[in-house]
Amino acid sequence: MYKVGIDIGGSHIGAGIVDDFGNILKKQDKDINKYHAPEEIVEKLISLLDLICEELKISIQDIKNIGIGIPGTVKNNKIIYTPNLNLSGYDLEEEMKRHIDIEINICNDANCAAIAENLFGNLKGCNNGILLTLGTGIGAGIIINKKL
Repeated sequence: MYKVGIDIGGSHIGAGIVDDFGNILKKQDKDINKYHAPEEIVEKLISLLDLICEELKISIQDIKNIGIGIPGTVKNNKIIYTPNLNLSGYDLEEEMKRHIDIEINICNDANCAAIAENLFGNLKGCNNGILLTLGTGIGAGIIINKKL
C-alpha cells in the first residue's frame, strides 16, 4: 500500500506518493492561486492523484491514505481559516470523498512538515526541533519530546 502527501500552498499544489518506508516514488505539482474556487482546487487534487497513479501504473485503490497539509488553521480535519487561499470554512475532506474513498487527514502544513522531518528528515533522531516554512506565508511546526 502507498501513502500520498499533498501540500497545498498559496501558489501551487504538490503531491507525492511514498512507500511504507517513506521513500518518495513520484511527485508532481500544479500551479494555483488564491482566486481559484474550492471546486477547482479539488479538481486539481484529483487530477494530480490520477496522474501519479497512471505514471506508477497503480490503481487509486492501492493508496492507503492521503495526508493534506494546508496553510492556516485546521481543527478535527476541518479547515477553519486559510490566509492565502479561498478555502476558509470549506469541507475539503467531504468534497474529496465525493471522488475517492480513501482515508484523508488534513493538518496545518508547517505541522505536517515538522512531523515528516522528525520521522524521515533532518530532525530524525531529535527529541526537540522547530521547522520554519517560508513561502507565500510563514509558518512553524514545533516538536517537543518527539510530539507535535
